[in-house]
Amino acid sequence: MTNQIEEFVRLMDENKSTDITVLDMQGLTYVADYFIIATVMNKPHADMISRKLEELNFKLTGDSYFRIEGKQEGEWVLIDAGDIIIHLFQKDMRTYYNLDALWGDAPRVDVSDWLIE
Repeated sequence: MTNQIEEFVRLMDENKSTDITVLDMQGLTYVADYFIIATVMNKPHADMISRKLEELNFKLTGDSYFRIEGKQEGEWVLIDAGDIIIHLFQKDMRTYYNLDALWGDAPRVDVSDWLIE
């Protein structure tokens, strides 16, 4: 699963998502093992990232399970990829919901080696 998370993070970074955070949710919630939280610029950006993530997920897993909520508004797009939940926020919505602080007790996965320098 770490490879899948790494590939998701690389794709988001290469496509200009910012402030990418990965939280290890194992033992904290039954919803998912990992949350990936990232900031996107606008609705078209969120659409593009979610479409590319869906294609990558199928390529990596061969699994068509990939649910997307919030695409219509594009301010907070929630993607369910099974054991990984991806949150794409526009900046104001990310600040408002502040999932990083809400799940502050979750260990953070170091993604620095996966990002473009």
